[in-house]
Formats: sequence, C-alpha cells, structure tokens
Amino acid sequence: METERLKIRSLERSGNSCLMLEGTVLIYKQTHWFSESKTMIPIESIQISEHPKFYKDLLTLSLLIPVLILIVVLLIRFTGGPQITDAIEFWCVLIGGIVFFEFLMLLALVFNFLFTKKSVCLSYTHTIRDVDIDSEGTFEEVFKIEFFKKRKDAKRIDSFLEKLKQKQLQVEDSENTRPGYVLGIQHNHPKGILFGRCLLFSLPSVIFLKYNLILLVFIPIALHLHTSLKIMKQPKEFRQALKYFRRKKWDEAIEFLLHLHEQYPDYAPAMFLLLDTYIHAERFDEALNFSNEIPENYVPDSNALNLNLWQWKRMNMRRNDSK
Repeated sequence: METERLKIRSLERSGNSCLMLEGTVLIYKQTHWFSESKTMIPIESIQISEHPKFYKDLLTLSLLIPVLILIVVLLIRFTGGPQITDAIEFWCVLIGGIVFFEFLMLLALVFNFLFTKKSVCLSYTHTIRDVDIDSEGTFEEVFKIEFFKKRKDAKRIDSFLEKLKQKQLQVEDSENTRPGYVLGIQHNHPKGILFGRCLLFSLPSVIFLKYNLILLVFIPIALHLHTSLKIMKQPKEFRQALKYFRRKKWDEAIEFLLHLHEQYPDYAPAMFLLLDTYIHAERFDEALNFSNEIPENYVPDSNALNLNLWQWKRMNMRRNDSK
C-alpha cells in the first residue's frame, strides 16, 4: 500500500510522532521510551485548522519555575537541609542556577515566537455509545492532533495536508466508508516504565536532600519483581510467547500461544494474549474466528468484543483503499 509519512512535533506530548496516510485512513503514531501507540482515524471527517501559536507551555513553565524553586528552598530550609550560615555557597549556586535557567527559558520562548510560524490542528469528532446505560446513551468525543508548523517544515507539511484534502474529496459518501470511530492500540515497554517509576520515586531524596529517601526506589523495583515472579509461575509456552510479544515478533508469539491453547483450552491468559497478538499482527480474520472459541463466561460482553474486532478489520481494509 502507498504510504505518505510526515514527522511532526506534537504540542501536547514529548517523544517522536509521525502521521501516515494509508488509503483512506490517517494513522497517528507516537513513540516514547516507555511505550508506543498507534491511532487510526477515517479521513473524511477530519477538520484541518491552522493558527498562530508559539510554545505556550514554555511560557507557563518559565513563570512557574521561580515559585516552584521558592517552595523547594523553603522546604529544604525548614526540614533540616543545608543551613544558610553553614552553606552559603550552596544557596549562591542554587540561586545562580535558577537565574541562568530562567534566562535560557526566556530565550527559548523568544526563539519559538520568532521561528514558529503557526500550529496545525487535525480534529475529528466521533460518537461513543455508553454500554453502561440504555441503548440511547451516547456522547461525542473530539480527538485532536496538534503540532508545530515551523518555517523550515512548512512546504513539507502543506504538501501532506494537500494530499489529505485530495483524499477527503475522493472518499465516497456512504456508510461503508464512514465507520465513525477512532481506533487506538498501545505497546508498553516494561523496562522503560520501571526506569521512569524509579526516577519518580527518587525525586523526594533530591528535593529534600534526605539521602535515606533513595530507598523509595526499591518500591517500583519490588513491584516489578512481584510481577515477574507471577509470570514465572505461568507455563513455559506463555512466558516464551510474552517475550516475543514484547519484542513485537507477532508470528512467533502466536505459534507458542496456539500450541499452549491446544494443551490448555481453558487457560484464559493465553486466550486474551493471543487475541491481542492477532490485533497487533493485523490478522483480524483469525482474531474473529478465535473470539468465537472464547467461552462466554470469560468475556463480559462478547458482542462488544466482536464489534470491536469487526471495526479493526474494516479500518484495515480502508488502509488498502485507493479511492
């Protein structure tokens, strides 16, 4: 299938982001050090808007930093941290660092204001049915993708948006090409998540200069070990399949899970991991066939599961649509 790609810098999230135009579907892919996500959106109802905007979060941060630093200094002062009479150099270095950091933030703000031409917003409103209330219960959700449009990238972005608009005009106005939903899938990196949690739990030690608080880091490590021990108690085939799943080797994971399902037909973790792997591998026909084998008492709403799988299949068909 023909794919148009555009690397973007999102206003809302860090990490690497890109847009891909495949058939009549816009794919928004994000990669972080702790996870990867992919969102698929039908193109015909996407609204495109552009407006001047610079990095507003940078301005907010530059204004909040002095307040946050003052709070930290007061906490250190009144919780037994370095005293002014005993550590004059510490406070001088800290205040100098604050001023220098503030100066850099303001420079970055001016730089973004001068060289960031505008931002682009792609929005799509879709209807969600609330299954917890009566069948008439629905609500609308607006999905937005907003990213910078710098001068050096303006031609590349305009070219991509022009192709998107041309595709929108070519899409037939029929129910078969209007699924009316957004689909997303996420793949987590356990080691990246563990590293992030360790950094988070180490902050109290740095903020309060209480080095014994570094022991808090062992909390996420202990939770990670607990989860690992639970996995070690599972069958060998399941552990192998999970290893391949985390490495995104879908075919190898499916092979182990199918073999495990033959041995233990009622083993629920293997069933749901196999179903999830089918979706990641974009083998939706097999996922639909396998979903019919899952006992009803294992799935709260089998109709909702089948509907979701059909939505994935239809969206994947649209990716090969050349209209």
